Amino acid sequence: MKSTGSGDDLLRPREAAQLFGVRPATLAQWSRQGKLAALCTPGAHRRYSRTQINGILSEYPKATEPEWTNGGRSAGKGITEKGGR
Repeated sequence: MKSTGSGDDLLRPREAAQLFGVRPATLAQWSRQGKLAALCTPGAHRRYSRTQINGILSEYPKATEPEWTNGGRSAGKGITEKGGR
């Protein structure tokens, strides 16, 4: 991780992808689509602003597991643990 002159940390694609919970290729796609700004290094590598990423993440609530999954322990909607209905 490097820092710009303004004090903003720059993240490598792998680091930024972990914050979003996506693959680095997804970040590159978002960058090409104009959804996420990327800075290019002299070697043509992408770097992402931690401030920008934190701002995006703060706009969207964290995903929660649906109630019907029962924490991953349920056999499915409408089915009891013994398999009956």
